[in-house]
Amino acid sequence: MSAQNNPYQLILNTVRESSQLYPRPVGIFSFEFAPFNLDPKVIQDVLNKVAKDPKAKDIRVAETSAGSLYLYSSDYLEDAYADFLAEEMDQGEAEML
Repeated sequence: MSAQNNPYQLILNTVRESSQLYPRPVGIFSFEFAPFNLDPKVIQDVLNKVAKDPKAKDIRVAETSAGSLYLYSSDYLEDAYADFLAEEMDQGEAEML
């Protein structure tokens, strides 16, 4: 985690890696827990910066029917597929509760 002291780069790297290797989106809530342990305000600041950064134009948000937000890279996942995966993941996590 070379970007550990840089939450912006950490989130971007994690989202791109997850989209490419697994392939799946990442729930933004995931960054609040280990190994990231980021404050929700820091996560929101990153989301605001991503929206304005032309170097992060591949980072997109999928919102589920329950209102959960997932991030993915359009370089590795098509929008419709990322939306589908986010919805499936969100339903699976709700069933676990």
